Amino acid sequence: MGGRNVFGFKNKDMKVTELPAYHTLSLTPPNFAEMGFTWVDDSSLIVSRVHESEWSNDPLKRQMGKPNKK
Repeated sequence: MGGRNVFGFKNKDMKVTELPAYHTLSLTPPNFAEMGFTWVDDSSLIVSRVHESEWSNDPLKRQMGKPNKK
């Protein structure tokens, strides 16, 4: 995962680089940021993804503070 923005969730893209070809595939959709990932097996992973946003001191306005919509 690449990108760093201490005050928000922007430019956090997950990319896969196949070596030695150095071909990079971006897996992050536009306007989203990756929070983290975990491997399920050798060929599958689970990604935690949020909409890109600026940082807020109000916890309810942060991506992690929003309740899930179902």
